[in-house]
Amino acid sequence: MIRLLTAKESKEADQLAISRGMPSPVLMERAALSVLHTMQHSRMPLDRVLVIAGTGNNGGDGIAVARMLCEKGFTPDVLLLGSPEKYSEGMRHQMELLGWYRPGFVSDYEAGKYSVVVDAIFGVGLSREISGRAGEIINALNADRNVRVVAVDIPSGIHADNGSICGTAVRAERTVTFAYGKPGLYLAPGAAFAGDVRVAAIGIPEPDAEGSAFSNRYLLEQDDLKHLPERDPFGNKGTCGKLFVAAGSRNIYGAAYLAGRAALGAGAGMVRILTESANRTPLAAAFPEALISTYDAGYFDPENYQAALRWADGILAGPGLGTDEDAHALLTWILDNCRVPLVLDADALNLIAKDPALKNSMIRTAEVCRIVVTPHLVEMSRLTGRSVDEIRKNPFDAAEQFARENGVICVMKDARTVIACPDGTSYLMHSGTSALATAGSGDVLSGIIAALHTVSDEAEICAAALGDLVHGLAGRAAEEAGSARSATASDLIEYLPRFL
Repeated sequence: MIRLLTAKESKEADQLAISRGMPSPVLMERAALSVLHTMQHSRMPLDRVLVIAGTGNNGGDGIAVARMLCEKGFTPDVLLLGSPEKYSEGMRHQMELLGWYRPGFVSDYEAGKYSVVVDAIFGVGLSREISGRAGEIINALNADRNVRVVAVDIPSGIHADNGSICGTAVRAERTVTFAYGKPGLYLAPGAAFAGDVRVAAIGIPEPDAEGSAFSNRYLLEQDDLKHLPERDPFGNKGTCGKLFVAAGSRNIYGAAYLAGRAALGAGAGMVRILTESANRTPLAAAFPEALISTYDAGYFDPENYQAALRWADGILAGPGLGTDEDAHALLTWILDNCRVPLVLDADALNLIAKDPALKNSMIRTAEVCRIVVTPHLVEMSRLTGRSVDEIRKNPFDAAEQFARENGVICVMKDARTVIACPDGTSYLMHSGTSALATAGSGDVLSGIIAALHTVSDEAEICAAALGDLVHGLAGRAAEEAGSARSATASDLIEYLPRFL
């Protein structure tokens, strides 16, 4: 699990380290050394290196790299951008130290001349559009397809907080970022420019050590699966989580099947599906492990299913449910009677978006049981009234605000999913792949999350976040076994045993 800090928080963390006695020049030396080590470990040739440096501390890090290369007997070139009058104190100090050696200084980028370029133009504080000379150099660098680029802290031109491009941006093979991750390195489109990201420890302490008001945002990695809820070695099908799945509408049963199968694959002991009566035969044939209850279209009577609801240790509502009167009545009944962990997906969210009374019912229910909602960006737009572009521009803010205001765990699905908890903790997923961009993938995710959410005691990492991590890793496994283009939702279920 990697902590994520915004640009403002990163600066505050730096200042915290300095205030506790860590000299700023030491931080800069350790930052530069971590970049050099990455170049060496990546087997980058060091005999034809260009360091492109701006005027701030990011430039100072790059100049320190150039000096260290000189110390090892190499002769790097240096391209300086910006006026010396604008040098930060750290940059000025590093230029003085570089004066002990004889690097080359160039005034322009020459394609084909260099094997490696160190991008130290702009750091995480950049928020303006890049133009002028810096923009020209960046575009010339990107046009050189034969050079390997390592970015210092963040590729120049990527917004550290949201991954947007500030006019233009360096496209790096590797990025060495310092102390903590930055959201923009993992969110689109910044992630496509950052390449392989390494987080290097340089001596900056955990920011909460001094009680500072830093956000609690994290990037989950495969090692975090150690926090999955433990399965009782002496349990049985009745004690490993009985999941009630309200899903499917007339002649639409695929979503119910995929969600239920994924739930069993993720460890649920029993799954009972409540669906429209026309789905009984195909579901029973495709999914013999499931218990199936049905209602006739236009005649849903909740009194007939009270025992089934009381039977459940957890509930999943929404996949393929539709938004007709039956679906509305079913969801109303579930929200009014739910007292166990609940996952709301797909059409359940569409119904809530259209009916303020249902949304208020969800908020009331969240006061007595843990609720997870799993909207994709269009569903999130319907729920919040924000445009998709606005949500995508600040995904953490959108998910965190919804979680906080409604008292739910919000799994906001995209190529990079954000999971926000009501307590202010949130997670970013980068385990996904385009293999997940297939019909039914969201139904599989809701089933995985529902199975884990039902039995979770909400330990260090919430079950919804772990479920999304498993889903992404299963997608990667399906891609490796075949291809991202050919993977299906059913394939994802087949790879769950690798990670659960």
